[in-house]
Amino acid sequence: METIAFSAIGTGVLGCPADVSAKVAIEQVATFLYRDRSIQKAIFVCFNPKIYQSYLNAVS
Repeated sequence: METIAFSAIGTGVLGCPADVSAKVAIEQVATFLYRDRSIQKAIFVCFNPKIYQSYLNAVS
């Protein structure tokens, strides 16, 4: 497996704040990818513009 995708779990009906969720997701995936070089691409699936912006903010 070279590609893995993650959805913004918990940010919809469950109400987890998008900015918190994005920050945690980015940090955890980056930490994993640093240790395991087998994954070439990580995709974050953002189901609306607010979630997308939260992920953009988390990586900048």
